[in-house]
Amino acid sequence: MHESKLATLLLIDDHEPMAFVLKLMFEDLESVGSIHHVSSGQEALAWVRIEQPTIAIMDLWLPDIHGVQLARKIKDESPHTHVIVYTGEENIDHYLNDLLEIGISGIVHKGRSMDYVRTSVECVMQGATVLPIEHFTRLRLPTSK
Repeated sequence: MHESKLATLLLIDDHEPMAFVLKLMFEDLESVGSIHHVSSGQEALAWVRIEQPTIAIMDLWLPDIHGVQLARKIKDESPHTHVIVYTGEENIDHYLNDLLEIGISGIVHKGRSMDYVRTSVECVMQGATVLPIEHFTRLRLPTSK
């Protein structure tokens, strides 16, 4: 029987209660082996360099770096890490194309239910990209000439 490797999750959020709730959400998933929390971009990058997590779930607004810049740096350091932006900001249209070009694996709004967030992470672990329909419908894909 083929044994799959358990996922390592990195939670990047400077709001401690939110990080605590996220950790509770994922700690009983059978596919998750470990969960680590950091509260800044600098801590996140140091941890990513060493651990190369399966998934990084990150807030857009951190005290030392904007999430778009952090997502880019995470993908540069660890191209196989799936980055999920977990944000309370409703209007991220002005960041959307940059985030997708960087290669993030999902966007999840903080107002969503626990089941939605868990399912989104499980879908990403299975190779899907998670994007709310309101953002998907506003995407402008390049057309060939």
